[in-house]
Amino acid sequence: MGLPIRMRHLRQVVRELLEEHCSTVHYKRAKRADGLHVVFRVDDFRADEVMKVFALDVRVADQGDNSDAAEDLADEIWDAFDHLYYLDDELEFCTYQNTKSIVDEEDATVIHRRLLFEIRAL
Repeated sequence: MGLPIRMRHLRQVVRELLEEHCSTVHYKRAKRADGLHVVFRVDDFRADEVMKVFALDVRVADQGDNSDAAEDLADEIWDAFDHLYYLDDELEFCTYQNTKSIVDEEDATVIHRRLLFEIRAL
């Protein structure tokens, strides 16, 4: 297998890539739920002799009665992370689109989109 995967470094890189699209990015859960923001998590998925695969779950959320900003941001991230290739001294990976969906919330003022990607680390 290639370079050993350091989860903390992988999360930091994913955060920095998401911050290119949204200034408010949280890992695992939002510290506050107001305004347009992104919440992400990275989970182990599977490993083999050639690569390790992670599941990247990205949640785009906003509040209000207009979903345009959340939908535009979700589309932007969706496109940007399709076949995104990353390489540094410690990490090499590529991301692939998996699923994009609307999340229904009980509170009609909460706008929520979910994007799932695969991260294939070499």
